[in-house]
Amino acid sequence: MASSCASSPVGLPNVFRSIVFCLVLGALALWGSCPALADAASTMTPAVQATLIPERALVTRGQSIDMVVSIRIAPGWHVYWSNPGDIGLPTEVEWSLPSGWRADPLRWPTPERFVADRMVSFGYRSLATPIASLQAPLRAPIGAARVRARLTYLACSDRCVPGEADLSTSVEVAAPQTLGTPTPLTAAAPALPRRTIAPTFILQDRTVILSVAQPAAQTSPANVYFFPAQANIFDYAGESVSLAHGRLIISLPLASGAAPSAISRLGHIDGVLATGASEALSVMAPMGRSRGSERDFDWRGLETAALFAFVGGLILNLMPCVFPVLSMKALNLVQSSANSEHRRIEGVLYLLGVLACFLGLAATMIALRQAGASIGWGFQLQSPPVVASFALLMLLVGLNMSGVFDVGATVQGSTRAAVGAFGAGALAVAVAAPCTAPFMATALGWAIAQPAIIVLAVFASLALGFALPLTSVCFLPALSRALPRPGPWMERFREVLAFPMYGAAAWLTWVFTLQTHIDGLPLFLSAAVTLSMAAWLFGRAQRSRKPLSWSVSALAAMLAALGMTYAALNSPPPRNSAFDAQPWSGAAQQRLLGTHAPVFVEFTAAWCVTCQVNDAAVLSDPAVRAALQKERVAYLRADLTSFNGQMFTELAAHGRAGVPLYLVYGASGRAVTLPQILDKAAVLSAINSARAS
Repeated sequence: MASSCASSPVGLPNVFRSIVFCLVLGALALWGSCPALADAASTMTPAVQATLIPERALVTRGQSIDMVVSIRIAPGWHVYWSNPGDIGLPTEVEWSLPSGWRADPLRWPTPERFVADRMVSFGYRSLATPIASLQAPLRAPIGAARVRARLTYLACSDRCVPGEADLSTSVEVAAPQTLGTPTPLTAAAPALPRRTIAPTFILQDRTVILSVAQPAAQTSPANVYFFPAQANIFDYAGESVSLAHGRLIISLPLASGAAPSAISRLGHIDGVLATGASEALSVMAPMGRSRGSERDFDWRGLETAALFAFVGGLILNLMPCVFPVLSMKALNLVQSSANSEHRRIEGVLYLLGVLACFLGLAATMIALRQAGASIGWGFQLQSPPVVASFALLMLLVGLNMSGVFDVGATVQGSTRAAVGAFGAGALAVAVAAPCTAPFMATALGWAIAQPAIIVLAVFASLALGFALPLTSVCFLPALSRALPRPGPWMERFREVLAFPMYGAAAWLTWVFTLQTHIDGLPLFLSAAVTLSMAAWLFGRAQRSRKPLSWSVSALAAMLAALGMTYAALNSPPPRNSAFDAQPWSGAAQQRLLGTHAPVFVEFTAAWCVTCQVNDAAVLSDPAVRAALQKERVAYLRADLTSFNGQMFTELAAHGRAGVPLYLVYGASGRAVTLPQILDKAAVLSAINSARAS
């Protein structure tokens, strides 16, 4: 369903109409007979009315009573859950209780999901009824006890308005033998999750994977959604649910700014699992173990994981980064190794190189997990220095295939063939490291939570599958004869295969800029150019009768490239450009208006969906930015992400109670108010006419 800091105006669903109707009738019926309810104070804003409703009129000493915070919301508006999602502010309750009383954490009904332009928020329409258990002390005075609470919330429709309400009610404290009658008003509240489950989860490739037993046979993954209680960790729009062997597999990718270590520090994930049925489940999921004893796992699971890893390793040979390297190695074997025994030795050494590298990766993962890190396959690509190294490695492999320099020839002699075959296996694993083949994620995702010996076994199976094609060529003469005969075409084929390596280098460079920032890109590209020059100098040294000077120059260029890479990794963050908006203040606005220059004022907030959509779709448009620069429009941004009384006063002066608000002041100082949902044509028209007005 769509929402823009809000949702489109809709009427109350029938069920909620019934709820509100029952609430009103129940309140009227009990008003005279229940002093506690008659004393319940409510505070109303245009969008929200809140009331404290005790579960019973009486509470005995030392016992607890449920207190409902009834939040009724006007049609077309919504408020937010304790975790608002990508946008919004959490609804919070601060209790002020009599001496000795204690309030447990709020229990929330299952929220709804609001989606707008890949921004997902969680909240309630019509009615929200969080409940807290209040514990009376053993020596509570007999008689009326006053309970107070301050409710803070953000109500949104096509605009967002923060609000707060001071609520209070009275509860009668009675002797232990007195029984109170439950209030029927709480029965009309939206259902709380009634059952708690505790599945384990694992972290795989920056994705939390949660496995839950299918609650009912008719539960469809399309109707399932998990609402995480932890905020600012997950990419809510990327959540997916699948069904496998009677279990729901919920995948929660981490948000771009969230580090995997945040999950490790938490050690658990809480939330609500909505199943599409009337019953929702409360989830308290601890992190799956990274080590254990051999009797703690299912051996049939190991067989399946090993098979999946083997098949994934086979498919990994077809990845764009890997296929060119293996193709040329296979053809070089056929061309240079007429002796079948010698070819088999090279095949074994290639297999050992692959095994050594994959098992080394597995050992590194095991060590890091035992140190408390939450990692999976691809963990190496979460480090900018490693990504930069892979990008430069792909570039060197491409240059080698393009004939700029030759590594193969230097290692194909009789004394170096063994090193060359082992190195080819290591290189193949290195270029495969950024890739994930089908079946791999499932196998490694299962293995990573198992004991260390099982992790090594699954990685060994992956290595065997990966090494099988080339090793088979070395051992089976029929496969060798099936390959094309060596000839001049091999050189052209090798040059063509260089381009996938250049593409991989470009992709990893893009990943590098996302992990660091764009200001480091010129230095890193300079490092790539300098490394290319070093490869060319090394190629000239290989073909020169006096290679020393060429080799020294190649070494110097390579060291310079490493220095530039280090500088790119440690470059300072980008500075604000002259075009960036200035912070708004009344004084700054008056000063700019005094210069008779056009001024664009934006009232926005990080929690406002409409504001973010307008910024991405209109205000960041190149044509709008060019017009602002051309007309020399001063840009002021009033950020209401946090409360600012002066900004709200300015909003009220323009007849607004919430954001967004966009004003364009002309040279005369007269303001033109733009619509809340911006249109590029309207913005450009206002900017172009601002200078003349």
